[in-house]
This record gives sequence, structure tokens and C-alpha cells, in this order.
Amino acid sequence: MRWVSEKHKSLAVKQRQSPAPEPSATEKSLSEQQALHVELSSKKDQIAEAIHTTQMFLAKHSDKISEEDKLQTEKQVDSLQEAYDKLCERSCEELQHSQIMLAEASGEKALEEKQEECNKRLQEISDRLMVTENKIIGCDSGTVSSEGLAKLQQQQAEHQAFQKEIQANAVTLANVVSAIEELLEKNGDKLQPEEKAAMEKKLTEAKLKLSALSEKVDTDIKNLDKAITTALKQETEKAAAVKQLKENDSKIQDLLDWLSNMEQEPSTDQKGKETLQQNGNTITVDGLQVLENEDTVNGNLPRNLSETTGEEEKELTTDGDLQGQYEKAKLRHQQVVSQQQFYIISTQSVQDFLQKQGSSIPAAERQKLEKDLTELKVQYETALGQSESRLKLVQAVQDELKTFSTDYNEFENWLHQSEQQLEDLQSGAKDMDAFGGKLKRQKSFSEDVISHKGDLRYITISGQRVLDAAKSCGKLGLSKDGKPQVDMSATCTRVQSQLNMASDSYKSLQSKCNLLGKN
Repeated sequence: MRWVSEKHKSLAVKQRQSPAPEPSATEKSLSEQQALHVELSSKKDQIAEAIHTTQMFLAKHSDKISEEDKLQTEKQVDSLQEAYDKLCERSCEELQHSQIMLAEASGEKALEEKQEECNKRLQEISDRLMVTENKIIGCDSGTVSSEGLAKLQQQQAEHQAFQKEIQANAVTLANVVSAIEELLEKNGDKLQPEEKAAMEKKLTEAKLKLSALSEKVDTDIKNLDKAITTALKQETEKAAAVKQLKENDSKIQDLLDWLSNMEQEPSTDQKGKETLQQNGNTITVDGLQVLENEDTVNGNLPRNLSETTGEEEKELTTDGDLQGQYEKAKLRHQQVVSQQQFYIISTQSVQDFLQKQGSSIPAAERQKLEKDLTELKVQYETALGQSESRLKLVQAVQDELKTFSTDYNEFENWLHQSEQQLEDLQSGAKDMDAFGGKLKRQKSFSEDVISHKGDLRYITISGQRVLDAAKSCGKLGLSKDGKPQVDMSATCTRVQSQLNMASDSYKSLQSKCNLLGKN
């Protein structure tokens, strides 16, 4: 009974004490209640035996004890049973209460831990998003680089890394969102309103930041993809432009070299040069002799035409040097014309290239190509014009020389025949009748000689045309070797010699004709 009373007092003291809210204190109280419950259970048989023994004693010795002692003893037995039952009942209640308190304390602790874990994970993903945002800002993602393909590709790689990082953050945030939504759904009513609001606000901010970063990086990647595509196209066009630049420059240089080499070819025929030296005359086109008026030419005839050898006569009536000059001028013109189509195609190609691709090549290269193109146009057009002029002028000399040669040959034949007639007229007459006839023939011969003075004038004019045409050839200037482009010196020498011989022969004939009348 004393033990039961002590346990009652002890239990009453614990009931009066406020249980600590910490799970550890609740666990201690539960342990104590469980120990008391075990102790009560262990005392149950002992108390039951004591009560039974006492009841048996009273029943057996009731006649030996007083009624008062018996009642008192029975009262004690009842009090013990009642105290023990109450103690067991209270112990069970306290044990259940402790169990409930522990369960509640454990639930609160789990909730706190879950809340703490969610807040921690939310803070971590927020920090990671902040780090990603700072990286993007540090990369200057809003500006597409104009420093070239390599820089663009570097930016592209960086943004692809950002994209993967954002995707990883999205997975992490999705897990955090799922955990927080589960926490709020199950235990949202157990959280403090301000804590719940703060968590929801931070979660919303993380979602918005993730969405903004993802959208920004996706937009930047699209812009970079477009910029890289454009840069690759520009690089391809630039490479093609460099190739076309080399090809066009090669065409221009080939034509310029060809023109330069063509200008360095010998401009005079060596055979013609030797002929001039053999003739003992050195007459340039710019220094052509001009035939004087036939009336002022002196009458000294070194030798008459009848004394000219066949070889010399052939030299005076033919001009192989002029034909050589013509063939050379014709060949030069054909050479220039043969390149005309290539010249037109090349210049047009270069012009189209400069118009379409000029901005994609270095300024120095473009300016050089433009300069070379201009120089080629000037040189080729000049070469074409000069070759045409040279051919026309040489052909004009040929035409004039052909006319002159025909007239000269006719006049030369007449002079030859007149020399023969003069020899016959210079012989004496045998009688008076023959003398009269000879006088008539002398008169007729003199009149014929005088009438051919006009032919001499005509031949002189024709020869002067040849010399004038030859002088026009001299206006073509000098070639790069300092020699005339068309050397008409041999032709001029021959024509001048023929004119001199024609004039001298005619004057000699005229003088002899005048002496004939006096005899």
C-alpha cells in the first residue's frame, strides 16, 4: 500500500509539471510512463496475492479478530485494490498521452525538417540561377560579336553551355517545386502564414528567373545561329572573292604583259636597214626630203636612166621593204584584234567582279585591280588604235606608191624612147629634102618634150603624196627601243631617188632638145 501511495504522489507531481515541447523531453516522459506501466504490471500479481492472502486470513481467522480490526483490514484491502486500479488507469492515460505528445512532437520536428530542407533547396536553386545570370551578363550575351566567325562560334559554345546549365537548373527547380507543393498541400495549415508566404514568393521568383534566363539564352542562341550562318556565308563569299580576285588579276596581268612584250618587238626590218646603209642614205620619216619645184631643180644628171643596170632598175620599181612594213603592221593588227574578245570578256568580268564583290576584298587590292583595269583599257585601246592607224597609213603609202610607180614607169618608158629618138634626130641630113623633114620631126619632138612637162609635174605630185603618206607614218612616234614604229626611210629614199632621176633625166632631155634646134 505504501508503494502504491508513493507512485500516486510521483504521478501527481509529474502531472502538475508542464511537459517540455522538445521531442527529447517527451521521449523521456514516455520512457518513464512505460517503465511505470511495466512496474505496475509486475506488481499486479503481487498485489493480487496480497489481497487474496488477506481475504483468506480474514475468512479463516475472523473469529479470532475483532470486528473493528476486520472491517479496517477489509477497508485497507479495498483501498489497495482501488488505489492500484486507479494507478494503473492513470498510468495508462499518462502513457497514451505521452505517446500522443511524442507523435505530435515528432510530426512537428519532421515538418520543421521538411520545411528547412525545402527552404534550403529553394535557396540553393535561387543561388544557382543567380550564378547563371551573372555568367550570362559577364558574357555580354545581349550583343552579337562582329569580330568574326571564331568569336561568334565561341559565343555560341558559351551560350549552349548556359542552355545546358539552365536545363539542369530547370530539373532541379521542378523537384524543389514538387517537394514544396507537397509540403504545402499536406502541412500548409500548420505553417506560419508569413513563412508560407515567404516560401511561395521565393518559389515564384525562382520560376520567373528561370523562365527569363531560358528565354533570353534561347533568343541569343537563335541570333548567334543566324549570325554564324551569315558569317559562314560571308567567309565562303570572301574565299570565292579572293579566288576570283586572283583569276581576274591574272587575266589583267597576262594582257598587260602581252601588250608590254608586243611593244618590245623590233620595229624595223633588218633587211631594210641594210638596204639603207648600202644606199648610203640615212633618212628618217620625220626628216623626209620634199621634192622641190621641177623648175628649180638643177640640171646636173649624174647618169641618165638608160645607163641604169637591170638590178638597179628592179630596185627602183619594187619596194620589198614597204611590203615588209605592211605585213608587219598587218600582223601587229591581227595580234591585237585576236586578243579583243579575251580583252572584252576579261574587262567585263573584272568590272562585274568589282561591282558585286568589290566591298568584300581589301581596299588596297581593290584599288590595285581598278588601277590595272584602267591601265589595261588605256593600253589596249591605244594599241588597237595605233595598229589600225599603222595599217591604214602603211596601206595608204602602198596605194600612193602603186599609183606613183605606174605613172613613173610610163614616164620612164617615154624618157627611154625619147632618148632613142633624140639620137636619131642628132644625126645630120643627107640633102635639103631630108633636112626639111628632120626639122619638122625635131619640132614635133620638142613639142612632145614640152607637153610631157605636165606629166613630170603630175609624177612629182604623185611622189610627194607618197612622201606625205610616209611622213604621216612617222607621226606614230617611236617604239620603246627608240626606233620609229613604222620605218619608211627606205621607201622614201627610193621614191625621192626616182623623183630626182625623173626630174634630172627630163631636164637633161629638155636641154639636149634645146641644143638640137641650134644645130
